[in-house]
Amino acid sequence: MHAYQIPLEEAENIYYGMPDSCQLPTLHPLYVAADASRDDRLQPIFWYSHENNGKFLYSFHLCETKLEKNLIIRDIESPYGYGSPLTNTRDSSFLEGVRREFQNWAQANKILAHFARIHPLANHPTHFYEKVDFNRSTVFINLKGHLFDDYSGRRRTYIRRESEKIHELVKVEDANNFSAFIKLYEETMRRASARDFYFFKEKYYENLYKLSFVECWLLHDEHSIVAGALILVSHASKIIEYHLGAHTIRSKSRPMIYLLHLLARHYQKEGFEIFYLGGGRSTSKDDSLLLFKRGFSSNLIPFNIGFSIYNHDHYESLKSLRPGQDTTILFYRD
Repeated sequence: MHAYQIPLEEAENIYYGMPDSCQLPTLHPLYVAADASRDDRLQPIFWYSHENNGKFLYSFHLCETKLEKNLIIRDIESPYGYGSPLTNTRDSSFLEGVRREFQNWAQANKILAHFARIHPLANHPTHFYEKVDFNRSTVFINLKGHLFDDYSGRRRTYIRRESEKIHELVKVEDANNFSAFIKLYEETMRRASARDFYFFKEKYYENLYKLSFVECWLLHDEHSIVAGALILVSHASKIIEYHLGAHTIRSKSRPMIYLLHLLARHYQKEGFEIFYLGGGRSTSKDDSLLLFKRGFSSNLIPFNIGFSIYNHDHYESLKSLRPGQDTTILFYRD
């Protein structure tokens, strides 16, 4: 078995050689590389293993965190959204060999921990991690059926009412309109009192905008822009993923509802089959964002997190120095 790091260009070629169903947008090596620009500590890594006809590609971030006394902790994390290895086989012998090779690589590179937000739509070998836990339910729209059949009654009523008004759905094709989306997104996050994690550097937006499979949309009413969204697109898998959204506040209007409906209708006409919306802000089944998304679909799919600790003694010693701060896997970063 061969296992080693590879450059981005080679990772991109391997990605396109995987089965169509594996080619999820947030697992694209170019997306992982672009995502690294949101935090100076992140380094995109592309790790590849193969034997006979079996192939295994994993694109992730290596992060270095400086603690007191010049202590540097190295760990692995998924990009923003989701991260999963891609493989063209379910051969258990091959996948077990890959798991051992990756563990050896991680230990040789002094990686302390590995935290993965496993893509719900990925055909994923979960035994790749030391432990996998259910985190929350997520939502997707089946674009192969009639959209209104799965919308809630109130959602259908609202969309019919909005369709009688003047709206224009515009695909962003220039930097000025993309800047308008960024401004609207940041206003939306400030209004929601969002954590710093949800505010991005200018370079992050620039790198996303350059990707051919990232599409930005704006919804205009008769006066101004009222909503916008960034959508990640895979023609191979026929899957689109909702990435970022933004909207204005209107007393009698919820513009994101109509925008998401128009996007679902547009991509349905383009031949896509799944519109993945994601989950809520929390793990609660009553999370308001989750309930909003469920208004579009009853299709739920579990989102799991996976993690491995490669140096248990060191990890436990860090936990003992930070009592009460070990509620997350990568607790020492904060």
